[in-house]
Amino acid sequence: MNIRHNWTKQDDYCVYCLYILKITDTQKLEKVAQDIGCKLGSLKMRIKNFEYIDTKTTGLSNYGKVSEEVYVELKNNSQKEQYIISEFKNKFRFWLS
Repeated sequence: MNIRHNWTKQDDYCVYCLYILKITDTQKLEKVAQDIGCKLGSLKMRIKNFEYIDTKTTGLSNYGKVSEEVYVELKNNSQKEQYIISEFKNKFRFWLS
């Protein structure tokens, strides 16, 4: 049985942070995927969606409306972006290791 993950805005905040912080280490991505409740491959594809939203040239163009909303929301509000990134770092302290 293959259960599809229903992405939430909170999930997209995490993925946005992974994209902006350029976190690509598989072990770190696996931890986030496990926390979100999705497969590693799905998480990597979602990161590629943010890449496309950001560049309009590379990444995966089949992104969800919520992902675009999260990207625009955070890119247009640096204070909120920094808050979300800070919360992400507090939750996943793996970048210090």
